[in-house]
Amino acid sequence: MSGWTGLATVRASVLRAPVVGGRRGEPVVHLADLACTPPQPLAGQEAGALLQRLRWDTPHTASETYVVGHHGIQTGDVLLAGGRRYTVRAAAEWTPPPRNMTPVTHLVLEETKS
Repeated sequence: MSGWTGLATVRASVLRAPVVGGRRGEPVVHLADLACTPPQPLAGQEAGALLQRLRWDTPHTASETYVVGHHGIQTGDVLLAGGRRYTVRAAAEWTPPPRNMTPVTHLVLEETKS
């Protein structure tokens, strides 16, 4: 385990809405007990460029987190972390060079009301 994963102090679950007969159902637990960093607001110049690329058109503040490992988390999934509920607006898996670090998934999130 690499040093940065010590910052992954929050346990999270991912919910995904099943699609049956062309209809989207209520989200159900898809992944559980994932280690992630505490979600933090996006900030800085790079954040503005990222939000433009995502066509972020909402008054809500964007947050980000890093999940340890690759889990197939998708845009539209719901992340439950730190007692809060977030919609995943973007997900990117990153694999570092061999033997250097642990693979991670970077998530851009929008906090939603339960």
